[in-house]
Amino acid sequence: MAQRMPGIVMVVFVTIFAFYAFYDRPTPDYRPTATQADKIRVDGLARGDGHLVAVGESGHLLVSDDEGKSWREAHVGKPVEATLTQVLFTDATTGFAIGYDGLVLRTVDGGKSWTEVHIDKEAPGPLLGICAAGGGRLFVAGSFGQFLMSADRGQSWANVPVDLPDAPHLNAVGCSSDDERAMVAGEMGVVLRSADGGRDWQPVAIPYKGSIYGVMRLSRDEWLLYGMRGHVLRSDDFGATWRTVPMQGETSFFGGTRLADGRIVLVGQDGTVVTSADKGRSFQKTGMRGREVYTAALELSPGRILLSGDDGLSEAELPRTLVSLDGRS
Repeated sequence: MAQRMPGIVMVVFVTIFAFYAFYDRPTPDYRPTATQADKIRVDGLARGDGHLVAVGESGHLLVSDDEGKSWREAHVGKPVEATLTQVLFTDATTGFAIGYDGLVLRTVDGGKSWTEVHIDKEAPGPLLGICAAGGGRLFVAGSFGQFLMSADRGQSWANVPVDLPDAPHLNAVGCSSDDERAMVAGEMGVVLRSADGGRDWQPVAIPYKGSIYGVMRLSRDEWLLYGMRGHVLRSDDFGATWRTVPMQGETSFFGGTRLADGRIVLVGQDGTVVTSADKGRSFQKTGMRGREVYTAALELSPGRILLSGDDGLSEAELPRTLVSLDGRS
C-alpha cells in the first residue's frame, strides 16, 4: 500500500488541477497595458476630450488620461501596422489620425477608440499633413503629390488631382474653420493656396526652393511656413509676398504649435526649441536639448510642453517671462 501512495497522490493532484483549470469562473479585471512612450518613435500629438493622443511607428496610437504621466494603447477596430504620422481633433470628441498606406482613422469619443475610414494599400508613400476647414471639410496632404479631401466631416474621402510637375511630396496643409482659405506646402519650395475651400488651388512663389515641413495659419492674412535648414517664412497677405524670418543656425524645423498666451513654438533637429512672442516676426532659442529630433509639440500647462520625436515623448519647460504680441514686456 505504501508503494502505491505516490501514484494515488499524483492522481488526486491531477484531478484537482484539471477541475480548477476548466472551472467556469469570471475573468480577472486586468488594467490596460501601459506603454513605454519613451521607447518608440512618435510623430504627432493632439488633445481630445480629457485625453492626450500620440501617434507613431508601427501603428502605435497612444492615449493618456493624466496629462502625459502614463500612456496606453487606444482601441482600434482593425489592427494597424502602418506608421501613423499626424493626429488632429476637429472638436472635443472627433479626431483623425493619418499615416502610411493612405490610412485615415477616426474617433468620436475623444481618442479612446478609433475606426478606419480610408485606406489605399497602393498609395506611393505616407500621408503627412491634415487640417480642418469650415463646413465639415478636411484636407490631407501626402508624399508624391497625394491630396485627399472630405466634405462630410471625415466619413468619406476622395483623391483630389493636384497639377504639379514631378509629383513632389506635400508635407503640410493649413486651414481654419473661420474662412475658406487654405495652404499646402512641400518639397522644392512648392506652396499652393486656395481661397474657396479647396475647389481651386493656385501656386505661390516663395524665396526658398527647399523643403517646407509646416504651415501655420495665424490669421486670415498672416501665415507662417517652416522647414529645412532653419528656413522660416512669414506672409501678411495670404501668401502674395513672403519675408524670411532671421534664425540662428540652420536647424530644420519639423513641428510647431501656438500656446494659449499667443506664443509660437517651433521644434526640430538637435533638440532645438524656439519661441516667438510677436506672431512669428522673430524667434528666440530656449536652449538645446541634446541630439534629439523633435517632430511635434503640445502645450500641457503654462510654461510646460510635451515633445515628440525619434526618442518618444518628453517634457520641456519654457521661459515664463512673457512678451506681448506688440513687443512690450
